[in-house]
Amino acid sequence: MKNQILLRAKNPRFKQMSEIGKMARPSIKGGSLHTSGAQSQGSMRRKLEKELGRLVTQAEAFKATHIRKKKNLEDPDVWVEPRAKLTYVSL
Repeated sequence: MKNQILLRAKNPRFKQMSEIGKMARPSIKGGSLHTSGAQSQGSMRRKLEKELGRLVTQAEAFKATHIRKKKNLEDPDVWVEPRAKLTYVSL
């Protein structure tokens, strides 16, 4: 079973369909992509506040959950989608 899943994931047609699906999902649900997974926004906010030792603003919490994780501190911020950056600028 595991081998079948791995073979399917390597299939070029599957990869193409996966990319098409990634592009379609945010427009269908009307929501926003984020990097916090199944964690709630409240849980992410509390985690940030604990790490920073202070209350965080709505803009800080939004940015933390809508920017891709960096491999190096010098790397530029990469937003998960263009609309997220526009929303952040308006906060």
